[in-house]
Amino acid sequence: MVEELLGGLSDWRGTQDIIRLTIKALTEVVKTQGMSISQIYKQLSSLPDSQTIEEIVGQIDKIEAKINNQMYETTINDKVSKKELQSALSNKVTLEQFKCKLDLEEFYDICKENNAKFEKIQTEFNRKLIEMSMDQELKKIHMEIQEKPSWKEVNDALESKVGKDSISLMLNKKANRNEIEELLKNRTDNTEINALNAKIDTKVDRGTVEGMIYGIQQKVQKNAERIEEMFERSEGDNLAEVKSKINDLQKGWKNEIDNLKKSLNPVLNKKADYSEVENLYDIIKQKSDHDELVLTCDKISKEFKQSLLDIKKDIKQYSKREGLSAEALMKYSEDITKVRSQLLEVLEDRKKDTIEHGQFLKSMSIQIKSELRSDISNVSNSVDQIKDILTENYAKKQEIISTRQELRTLIDQKCSKEELHTFISTSFTDLDKAFKAFKQKAKTEKSKTESKILQAPQVIKEKPNYSESILSKADKSDLEALSSNFQSFQKDLSNIKSEQQVNNKYLESHITTSRHLLEELSKEIKIKPSSKEILALIDNKANIDDTNKALIEIHQELDNKVENESFTRNLGSFERSITLLWSGNSLGRWAWKSGDLRNSNLIPWEQQLCNTIPEILMWEKDKTSIVIMTPGIYLINLALISKKKSRVQFNINGECILDASSKSALSLNRVFSEFLNLPPRARISITFIGEGQSQGILEMIKYT
Repeated sequence: MVEELLGGLSDWRGTQDIIRLTIKALTEVVKTQGMSISQIYKQLSSLPDSQTIEEIVGQIDKIEAKINNQMYETTINDKVSKKELQSALSNKVTLEQFKCKLDLEEFYDICKENNAKFEKIQTEFNRKLIEMSMDQELKKIHMEIQEKPSWKEVNDALESKVGKDSISLMLNKKANRNEIEELLKNRTDNTEINALNAKIDTKVDRGTVEGMIYGIQQKVQKNAERIEEMFERSEGDNLAEVKSKINDLQKGWKNEIDNLKKSLNPVLNKKADYSEVENLYDIIKQKSDHDELVLTCDKISKEFKQSLLDIKKDIKQYSKREGLSAEALMKYSEDITKVRSQLLEVLEDRKKDTIEHGQFLKSMSIQIKSELRSDISNVSNSVDQIKDILTENYAKKQEIISTRQELRTLIDQKCSKEELHTFISTSFTDLDKAFKAFKQKAKTEKSKTESKILQAPQVIKEKPNYSESILSKADKSDLEALSSNFQSFQKDLSNIKSEQQVNNKYLESHITTSRHLLEELSKEIKIKPSSKEILALIDNKANIDDTNKALIEIHQELDNKVENESFTRNLGSFERSITLLWSGNSLGRWAWKSGDLRNSNLIPWEQQLCNTIPEILMWEKDKTSIVIMTPGIYLINLALISKKKSRVQFNINGECILDASSKSALSLNRVFSEFLNLPPRARISITFIGEGQSQGILEMIKYT
């Protein structure tokens, strides 16, 4: 049929001829299908009779009954008895063991709340320390500590200098800065000088330092005892809270001890001479205050702003020299953005139009294919149903009655679902009660810990004044003993933490295993059918008469069906013919009716008559060019009708390829057709040089 279409005199046929030829092809397909159906009837006549099929079905029923009996026996033997289930549950986790485990989500929430409260306490503690540091004495001490050398520098200097004993003797003879200033004010008062010397002699009081160290040790011991009590009461539940508190306390005490070391050791080990003190005082005066730093920052910001203004002025002067203003540049940029947005909108509209045409054609072909496939699937489903009916399991009545009795006896021996559900529900209620009681205990312990944390600021307030402790002199040995005690305390805490982590891991593993076993038991109980369900299934089984009737109906339906192989062959030939027809119809036609011309006498194609491949042949209304997206061989037909003689040029990408420039070529009506091998994204345009109103049609056909 396709050869008849292509072998005609004209290259194009009307739609009526094409439809007539397609209908002829369909009638031939129907005739071939009728022949195949008659062959199927002949094949079915050679099939066996219904009696032989009944005998085969009876044998299959006997075999299936035996298989069913074996399956029931195996399933009943695999069932768990009541005693075994009770013994398995007795080996599981008890209520007392389960009480030791808290809900993790609530535990983490409690930890977060405690951490937030502890952070608030820390902020208050830091604020109070800052308030305390506002005193004049502490300010002086901080300034002196900042100007003093580091610990390494002091050790290096001490190695090259005299020993501690000689320095301590010299320091006892020396005077402090404040005392020297008072002496200088009252030079003539020898009584005051003697009083100051007496004060200097009484300064070395280690009793206060030793008392402070003893108090710290007692506090550490009390905290350790409290922590041990917390661990014993909570049984590993509030580990995270206690760990965080211990770490914070350790950090606090370590910071205090380090501060004491830093403040005491340089003061005790080294005192500057009067000349060095005066030099340091002059250096401190020369240092810049906070106000001076603020002024410098303001100056820098002002200079930066002035530099920006200078740069802007330079840019304006440069634009004036070249004759361009900032406003003009902004206008040009806005125009460019508008043009870009318009081009993007036009491209989107083109894509939408091409997609809609392609989807319409594809939907038509898909509908035809889906209808044919549905017929094939119906035939295959009917064949599968026949196979399933032939392979189904059926049993005789006597065997069914015997299996019923055996099943009832075995079911009576097993425990019922209600008993098992009651047993599980009671166990879960007991667990819930125990868990609630455990939660209440945890809340009480939490309140106790919060009260202890709130008491921490009071302990902090009771600390001795740093000024007195710094003024009194002490040795390094006491501080080293304190650090060793802290290290031993940390080791004990780490051992306790490791033991509790091991216990928690063991409990978690035990609980997870018990939960998995309970879930598996519940799943097995749900999967196994009850006696009522089994009896209902047995009653719903079909008899031999019903199966025979169903088989007869299926055979009758099969006699009326078509073979799958012949149907697929015909469908393939039909699809091939459609593809050939579709390949010949890949074309586009456009019209020019107004007679108006655009720049450089180009024809604007105002109307699209037909376009079967819009994604390849890109057209826009009132545009002078048509874009061809894919390369290949195209047949281009052009017809122009005018009242006067005219001249025509055929352009590709702006270059003239065909030109009717000779006098013989000038005519009233111009018609020509050419085969061209076009590149990708080729722009085709036609120039018309003539007078008077004229019209034209352009046609493009894609072959390869």
